[in-house]
Amino acid sequence: LDAGGHLDVETRDGRGRNLVGAPGKVLVVQFIDPDDGAAAQELRELFAYQETRGEDASAEIVVLVKTDSFAALDTWLAKNGLVPPVPASLTVDPEGKTTLKFNNKRTLETMFFGPDGKLASQARGRLDWKLDARRRIAEAGAGASIE
Repeated sequence: LDAGGHLDVETRDGRGRNLVGAPGKVLVVQFIDPDDGAAAQELRELFAYQETRGEDASAEIVVLVKTDSFAALDTWLAKNGLVPPVPASLTVDPEGKTTLKFNNKRTLETMFFGPDGKLASQARGRLDWKLDARRRIAEAGAGASIE
């Protein structure tokens, strides 16, 4: 995130967002491809985590979904009985361009960036949100970096 350029995501409000830069707090980017059979369960666990963490100003979660539109995403969420507790955390990457710029090659992956924008850790595949997320967020907040 600290290298410059553009990592644009499409937000529900239509304004969009560039993720490049030092976020000033931990930024968790969750990559989801609805075509992955484990995607619904991953989001179910992430949503449960979001419900339990309450107002945590030290970290922000951005869910980057590889889908054509919010209408397609909403249809998929409803089909899987998923209701996001923080709807604004969902973004879409219609052509997968931003996902590729993150060098993400997996249908499920989570990256944890520190307040300075450096990559602190990543979970390739499913993440155990109950057991692993708080620790990784704390490490990223303390300045851990794998870059």
